[in-house]
Amino acid sequence: AMVLYTCPNQGYLNGMHSIHSNNYEDRRFKFRCCSPPSGLDFKNCHWTGYVNGWDSYVNYHVPYGFVIRGVFSIHDNGKEDRRFRFEICRSV
Repeated sequence: AMVLYTCPNQGYLNGMHSIHSNNYEDRRFKFRCCSPPSGLDFKNCHWTGYVNGWDSYVNYHVPYGFVIRGVFSIHDNGKEDRRFRFEICRSV
């Protein structure tokens, strides 16, 4: 199944956890968001390309001055794996 999650209330991601389900051969995700301090705004929001290949780790470092606002992931049943993209924004 596809995953598409964006933090509510202009928040940004500060945690992601997953549990594997052998029954579905996929993961269930939980996301944790926090609210930006008063006066903080987001500019130049955009989606990254895929940050991992099939059967490889997600090892993504957010560029300095940016935060993650959203997560997009696709699952391939044949490969039994996921690829990820992130929506990142400059915090100003």
